Amino acid sequence: MELTETKTDSGRPRAKGRSRPVLPAQVLKAFGPDFLDACLCRDWLLERLHPTGPVCPWCGMAITSPRSRATFRQLGRVQCTICQKFFTGLSGTVLSKTGLEPQGYLLLCLLLALGQGDQAIAGKLNVNRETVRRWRLRFQALERVWSEKP
Repeated sequence: MELTETKTDSGRPRAKGRSRPVLPAQVLKAFGPDFLDACLCRDWLLERLHPTGPVCPWCGMAITSPRSRATFRQLGRVQCTICQKFFTGLSGTVLSKTGLEPQGYLLLCLLLALGQGDQAIAGKLNVNRETVRRWRLRFQALERVWSEKP
């Protein structure tokens, strides 16, 4: 699996610890057999959500402890040594508090990028069609916000 695809921001200021969303077109471009492995799928997503490595979404402090980095990579709960707040690898991202696992999120992105309808996607993910519609609208808004202007 190729893990080197990263783009630079267009110069817009971002809040401390804020991550760039992973959009359907990116998933479609990178999709391959490795995505069938849950660990590789999770790792690919975390590398895109946190291209500079794990940081506290509250204060922006880098997580340097090997144990905390491993917990973060496993989507476990980590406590920041500076602000003392708890977070996971999904905190402060588009996946925060959604209930979607990384594999489900990437499958949603892939099916949206392939042009599948909301009902078909809902059936594959075992969610309501309205949930898929809301994700589609969310992605459209994110693409507008994060699109780089020439």
